[in-house]
Amino acid sequence: MTRRPLTRVKSDLNSIFDEMDTLLKPILASSHPEIHEHLNAWYPAVDLVEYDNHVLLKAAIPGYRPEDISVEVEGNTISLSGESRPVNAEDKASRYLMREMVAGRFNRKLQLAFDLVAEEAKAEFKNGILTITLPKAVQAKKLKIDII
Repeated sequence: MTRRPLTRVKSDLNSIFDEMDTLLKPILASSHPEIHEHLNAWYPAVDLVEYDNHVLLKAAIPGYRPEDISVEVEGNTISLSGESRPVNAEDKASRYLMREMVAGRFNRKLQLAFDLVAEEAKAEFKNGILTITLPKAVQAKKLKIDII
């Protein structure tokens, strides 16, 4: 099986960027502490579906426990945040050869074009997927007023 020529170039460029990331993150973080949090930023992937009377939000948050996650709703804004501790190597004699599992803090805000009813929200966390059902607030109805 032959590889496409650009596949090799893409792979090489990805390796270069990975190496640069590994080398530069500590330097940038120590010389510019204000950007340290942004260098390590992670945001959960989200699906947001609108129905007639509610919205359904699903967020992929693997490796977190329900008590690690916070959900807040205010008006038309949904805020997701959480913090998880990294899983450490089993013993002092071991070391990571690769570490890609997510740990740390995240913050994500989603703004909608309509308000939500936070008091009637329902949330469930199962197999790393947070599912939230949020009813839409009743909007003022537009009425035509006859002039007599």
